[in-house]
Amino acid sequence: MHPTARFLAFVILKDIEQNHAYANLSLNKTLSKAILSDEDRRLTTEIVYGTVRMRLHLDTELNAYCDVKKTDAQVLLLLRMSVYQLEYLSNVPDYAVINEAVEMCKRVHPRSSGFVNAVLRAYVRKDKNIRWPDKFKQRNQYISKWYSFPQWMVDQWIKAYGFEETEKLCAYFNEPAPSWIRVNTLRYTPEDLTAVLNIIGIKYNQHHLIKEAFQVESLQPLLRDRAFSDGMFIVQDLSAMLPALVLTPEKESTVLDMCAAPGGKTTQLSAIMQNGGHITACDIHEKRTALIKANIARLNAGNITVLCDDATKLSSDYIRRFDYILLDAPCSGLGVLNRRPDLRWNKHRSDLSDILTLQEKLLDSAAVYAANRSVLVYSTCTLNAAENEEQVEKFLSRHIDFRLAEFEILGEKCDGMHTIYPFQDHSDGFFMAKMVKGE
Repeated sequence: MHPTARFLAFVILKDIEQNHAYANLSLNKTLSKAILSDEDRRLTTEIVYGTVRMRLHLDTELNAYCDVKKTDAQVLLLLRMSVYQLEYLSNVPDYAVINEAVEMCKRVHPRSSGFVNAVLRAYVRKDKNIRWPDKFKQRNQYISKWYSFPQWMVDQWIKAYGFEETEKLCAYFNEPAPSWIRVNTLRYTPEDLTAVLNIIGIKYNQHHLIKEAFQVESLQPLLRDRAFSDGMFIVQDLSAMLPALVLTPEKESTVLDMCAAPGGKTTQLSAIMQNGGHITACDIHEKRTALIKANIARLNAGNITVLCDDATKLSSDYIRRFDYILLDAPCSGLGVLNRRPDLRWNKHRSDLSDILTLQEKLLDSAAVYAANRSVLVYSTCTLNAAENEEQVEKFLSRHIDFRLAEFEILGEKCDGMHTIYPFQDHSDGFFMAKMVKGE
């Protein structure tokens, strides 16, 4: 017999928990070998991402029915994924969830099958009162446990944005991430893509200000269509399109994209420049530079040279060479938590020190590569002042020949720095700063 959707979900969750595998990679690897219907693939995906995302919430509920800390790790995974289904998947019958959980437990931990059956049936009957922190007196703790985020992350956001905005942020990150694509205007028009979307029958919304940006209901049918292999579009979140638009290099200029993989922003810069001038795209990892090259070839961007190199240690030939520099820096990724449900548990406050040091080195290197009167755009996909505003302010204090420059994005005028809040713009959380060197 072929493994069921739920058993595969359990196998993937075990890989994530025990081997610290990335959720998306483990899911893709397992599903690529599985014989499942499209409906069962969606069920496996939903169980995996939902169970990982809501782990703290689920454990808080389970603690009313058992001692989570003393429960066997495999049994706890079965209970978590089952409670997730019972609470969040209304179209799945309770008996189907419980029966399969018990049968799976007989395979992985036979002595606990009766325990699993008892806990889940008690949960369905709501035999116990679940102890949540007081929503008004213990608001930080409530938000952390109810929305399932690490306490340090919630505390940091509340300090920066307040309770209401933090709650909106957490609620947004627990929803499915929207899918955005960008038309490759080197070869096609937005009207070309609209025609394809209408033929395939995919619902979409074209952005009212950025005409090459489309939010689509489903990606998979598009990725299987010839339009993708022909280079009509690239998958790119709306927020990720903004740094290149803020930079807006002139057609015959020289551009450095310091951390370019997988190449979405690089090829967008090429489109803005209409394949004119020259772009140097850099990334330190060979596998990631291969992704840049693949996107360049598919989208027919002809003005890009790809470097596999450390952007903090480029050749002296690049000193004061570039008119425009884009530094989309490595960051904590706290703006994309709905795309990476495991990221909230894999990131720790202690990780930030190394990230801040790397960002600082990259910014200082950008200052060296920048020609006089050049433009530098610094961006991150995180919501953390230390990596964003504070990082820029420190850079400007070290490099007095740089200053902030005003820009306009999404119809809003900005005084040199701007944060995209995902629940407002229905896109990833993002930060951008625009700076110019010299007069």
